[in-house]
Amino acid sequence: MSRSMHQGNKIVVVIEGTSTGILGDCLSGISTLDGVIAANMVFEHGETEEAGSNDRTDAA
Repeated sequence: MSRSMHQGNKIVVVIEGTSTGILGDCLSGISTLDGVIAANMVFEHGETEEAGSNDRTDAA
């Protein structure tokens, strides 16, 4: 793996998982990587699946 470090650069990472615990564990792991100064959750969205329902409504 190759990487370059430049002062002032940021990386945005999208994490997907089946629970907030899994997302938190992944975020914690990222924060321990060499060169990472901070890792923050800026948005979290969750959906639940209803058994037997394939209808999807995007209306507000």
